[in-house]
Amino acid sequence: MTPYKAVMLDKDSCFADQLRAGQLVSLQILLAGSVEELEQAVNTSSPDVILLLETPNMKGIQVLGKVRKFHPFTPAILLCEAASGAWGATLDDKSIDVLCNPVSAQELQYRIAKLLTGGQKRNIVPYQTRTKVSTVSDLRNDESGRLDAKQIATVFGMTLADIARGINKSLQMVHRNPDAKSLQKALFPFERIASALLRITGTEKGLKVWLNAPNEAFPGKLPIELIIAGQVELLADMLEDVLVGHPD
Repeated sequence: MTPYKAVMLDKDSCFADQLRAGQLVSLQILLAGSVEELEQAVNTSSPDVILLLETPNMKGIQVLGKVRKFHPFTPAILLCEAASGAWGATLDDKSIDVLCNPVSAQELQYRIAKLLTGGQKRNIVPYQTRTKVSTVSDLRNDESGRLDAKQIATVFGMTLADIARGINKSLQMVHRNPDAKSLQKALFPFERIASALLRITGTEKGLKVWLNAPNEAFPGKLPIELIIAGQVELLADMLEDVLVGHPD
C-alpha cells in the first residue's frame, strides 16, 4: 500500500527519529525544524497530514493558525499535554485530532488513519492495545448485559434526555428501549469514559465530580456539557490518551 506522508514540525528531532525507528510501513515522516521549513515542506511534498508537537515555547494552536494561512485544508494532528487548550479549541474542526504526548508510533499511525479515513480502515490494522477498557457493570442492564442508557444516566448524573441528545437519538426511542442492540455502538464511548475515570478517580462520585468540574483542556465548558453537545467520543479519546503509557 502507498504510505501516508506526514510533515512534522519538531525543533528536536528525537521524536521524529523515534517514529522512524518504529518501522511503520504505512507512515512516512518528513521533519521540519521551523514554521518556515514546515511551509516549504507542505508546499513541495503535498503531505496527507501535518503533525505539530506542542512545547512550552510553541503552542500547537498558534502554530496551526500560521499553518492554516498557507495551507488551510490539510488535516493536522496536535501532540500536546492533557491540559492543553488545544482540546477545547478544536472541538468543531473535524480535520484536526489531538493526542496526549508521549504517544507510541503505532498509536499515531492508527490515529492518522482514523483522521484521514473517517474511521474506516485503509488496509491497516487498528492499534488495539491503546488502553484497557474495563466493563462497567453499573452501566449495563441486569438481564441483557448490554449497555443501558437509563443506567448510564444514573451513573453519570445526567438525564435520559441529555443522553439521547448526546448520542443524537430521539428521547422516545431511547426511553422505550434503553439497552437496544442498535444503541450499543453509540453508548460504548460512555463505558470508555467511565472505565477511564474510575481508574483515575477511583469512585463513581469521583467520576461525577470530574465531569462537572472545570477542566483546563476545555476552557469555558464542563466535560459533561461536551457530552450533551455530542462530543462523547472526543472526551473518551482524551481520557484514553491520558491513560496511554500508564497500564494497570
